[in-house]
Amino acid sequence: FLSAVLIGCVLSLPRSVPLSTAVLSVAKNQLCDVDNALWPLRGLQELSLSQNLLARFPRGLPPSLESLLLQENRITYITSGALRQLRNLTRLDLEDNRISAIQSGALLGLKRLQVLTLKGNKLRSLPLNLPSSLMQLDVSENCISSLHLPSLAALVNLQVLKINSNCLRSVPENTFDSMPRLRSVDLTNNLWVCECNILYLYRWLLSGRLKMTTDLVCKEPVHLAHRQMVIVQLIKQKSQLQNSIMWRMNQEYLFHQDECGKKLTAGFERCFYGIFCKH
Repeated sequence: FLSAVLIGCVLSLPRSVPLSTAVLSVAKNQLCDVDNALWPLRGLQELSLSQNLLARFPRGLPPSLESLLLQENRITYITSGALRQLRNLTRLDLEDNRISAIQSGALLGLKRLQVLTLKGNKLRSLPLNLPSSLMQLDVSENCISSLHLPSLAALVNLQVLKINSNCLRSVPENTFDSMPRLRSVDLTNNLWVCECNILYLYRWLLSGRLKMTTDLVCKEPVHLAHRQMVIVQLIKQKSQLQNSIMWRMNQEYLFHQDECGKKLTAGFERCFYGIFCKH
């Protein structure tokens, strides 16, 4: 840890800091500007600038950096050239800033990045051109309302995805199919509309392929609000249900036998919570 030398709120590196320093924290120093101040530390690998007053991504950071922590600052956007020199980064943490925009080229070239944390910002969509090297992506507690398939298609190494506490209403078809290593997903606390557009997610959840942190709950329509999207207990509790309400598991979906059976024979392909879907 370093007690920063400040001129106003601008960092000035003390002469006592060895140029060979590999790990440095200047967290909690009320810094508003560190541009080029750390450039001489050409062997720096881990840097914490968390809990400061930075309003934009710092410039002139040493290209040797592998871990960069910028939590709890005031950064509002990231330009396409902001990380151009940081090609050795494996971890980037921008949790609890005010980021509403990340330009499409901002993450290009970060071919070693494995952990990206953007939790607690103001993003309305996933960043474009996410590195294929990513293993953990946390975009929870933002304002994301839809998933852009091209943004996810390249994430062939992704293992952990956290997109909870956003504004998702459905998930596009084939969203997770291009992520063979995905093992944990958190999709809780979104605005799920349990109608036909949710069928892909519903089928995917029932497959049991991934570890889910908790059950997903429908937000709409009104008659399904607060109901769990997947009620696997229905199989075990079948004998306790009324005779007129019989459920069965059909590989992909839960069907209401009395209501859905008639509709399905009439040309409807799928039935989901009493909603009949033709796709």
